[in-house]
Amino acid sequence: MDRNGFRVVPATERDIAVLGDFIAALALEHRMKAKIDEGRLQECLLGPTRTAEAFIGYQQNEPISYALFFEDFSSFTGETGLYLEDLYVRPEARCVGIGRKMLQHLAKLAVERGHRRIRWCSLRSNDAAKQFYERQGATPLTELLLFQLAGERLTSITSQLTI
Repeated sequence: MDRNGFRVVPATERDIAVLGDFIAALALEHRMKAKIDEGRLQECLLGPTRTAEAFIGYQQNEPISYALFFEDFSSFTGETGLYLEDLYVRPEARCVGIGRKMLQHLAKLAVERGHRRIRWCSLRSNDAAKQFYERQGATPLTELLLFQLAGERLTSITSQLTI
């Protein structure tokens, strides 16, 4: 805990509803809709084949931020890293260093685990996020494009499998 009463803790089963609320708030800010339910979130974060991790930032005893992440790997460099899926700070708690502290916590975790990087995506339209990340020393990877294969297109491609 810092001198202002801020602390970061790993998410536990009791935090699933709080994380669901955070995810819904983040989606709403981006004019999207969160489709995940608490059962799926708990399965991914705390189940036997955990696929992601999260931690929550508390100011005093009030949850004000969260980060959701998972491990990744680069075949080109052989480096492992953390992929930051979400970093969110409640609007009323922004611009006082909470986002930086959350990113620092994730960086410390990455280094402790022997990783050499953290990667994430940001919406091109989110100028505040771009400015924040650049102030932290992050550089945009302009040579990469993010692609997605999902929904019906994901399942339909499997019907074309000819092995």
